[in-house]
Amino acid sequence: MQIYQERKKINRFLHSRIFLSALGVFVLILLVASLNIGLRAYQSYKAKKSTEAEYEKLLSQKERIDGKIKYLGDPDNLEKEAKKRFNKTAPGEKVLVIVENKPLEDKETAKPPIARLWDYIKNIFR
Repeated sequence: MQIYQERKKINRFLHSRIFLSALGVFVLILLVASLNIGLRAYQSYKAKKSTEAEYEKLLSQKERIDGKIKYLGDPDNLEKEAKKRFNKTAPGEKVLVIVENKPLEDKETAKPPIARLWDYIKNIFR
């Protein structure tokens, strides 16, 4: 009978409102903590992805710059690039600049004669 009474006390304690409330609070704390950990893991995953994308971008930029350095390491290529960018000429070379003649259309000449006459009359009264 004593064993039965001890079990009954334990059951009564386990089913009491205080114990169930404390257990509910404990479960709620664990749930919030696990959600917080999940959120941080997701943020870490996104940061890792963006860092990897930036790393790949920087690697491609490094390869492009290394290729440009290798290309400009050759004196002939360096001279070509200097001529192209800075209009550099070698001794004895001459630069020929070709300029196309474009007919200049003035605002006044492009207008019909009536519009020019009207503009003339408006300018008189100003």
